[in-house]
Amino acid sequence: MLNQEQIQSISAHSLSKLEAVRSLMKSYGSALVAYSGGVDSSFVLKIASDVLGQNAVGLTALSPALPPEEEQEAACLASLIGARHVTVRSEELANPDYARNPSNRCYFCKTELYDICEEKRSQLGLSVICDGFNADDLKGFGGVRVQFSFSVENGDPEGPAYGSKVLLFSPRGGIPNQNPLLNDVLLTRDGVTFGPGSVAPSAGTCDQATPIDLPLDLEIGLRPRLQNGSREQYVTTDYRGNQVSLTEQPRYSFYVTPGAEIGVDSADEPLDGVAPPDGLSRITGRAAGAKGTLWIVVRDGRGGESWANWCWQTIPAITPSSSRPASGHARSGLQ
Repeated sequence: MLNQEQIQSISAHSLSKLEAVRSLMKSYGSALVAYSGGVDSSFVLKIASDVLGQNAVGLTALSPALPPEEEQEAACLASLIGARHVTVRSEELANPDYARNPSNRCYFCKTELYDICEEKRSQLGLSVICDGFNADDLKGFGGVRVQFSFSVENGDPEGPAYGSKVLLFSPRGGIPNQNPLLNDVLLTRDGVTFGPGSVAPSAGTCDQATPIDLPLDLEIGLRPRLQNGSREQYVTTDYRGNQVSLTEQPRYSFYVTPGAEIGVDSADEPLDGVAPPDGLSRITGRAAGAKGTLWIVVRDGRGGESWANWCWQTIPAITPSSSRPASGHARSGLQ
């Protein structure tokens, strides 16, 4: 239990932070607060109401996941604060991704909540949406993760294209993270190099670049290789608050235009740096006379990413005996 002197000391230490939050809130002019009735969102709603008056609105999403007594408590507390308060029905349980209770279920719940908040914010003519959450006590262990999702509508009859990315916000300081860079891709077949072997990314358009020849229906191994220094070491904090040094663990994603197929959509860089005999994925030419592009994206797990592309073309199928490279190529583990 804190004594009065300790409470006053903590309050005095936090005063400048409180004034900074008030000033920021005032700059918004109006705000919708995602309000659950918990400590964090109640604090935000209190500040918003004090600073913005009736231009601050608390929104509580009602769903089967919210017990009725908590709904009542949220309404009672909003009334005590003197804040405007609205409720909207939420249907996150109708989303099978949320209903199966995965480890990232909060992402689906928050996505539903923020969609509701944005619709209500627009209806009420408010400037921003505010939410509150506890600061990371471990000061950067993973930072604060935010799932950024978007859709692009371009008239395609099959509907819009969707994408998502996890954004990681960490405290300032330390060595800035650099994007990992792809150096080349090694082509293999049955554990030995295939065709030209190592192929650098295309520097220009496919009309200007030398394409990779893909014999029809023949699987070719792909082993992306990074430029020197792309796997960085960094210092973070473990769950016990100890400083630890780690090495980035890159992850690759593979994409190809129609006319060819990719065997594995994504793969991790092996811990020992040695890939399986036929690389981390495979590409197979399927359509005669096709030309296209292979993209490989690399992410370092800390927000850094880059990508490169290679041009390809299909050529007539070759017999199994002629699919092997010249005898001068050595069989070995791929680096």
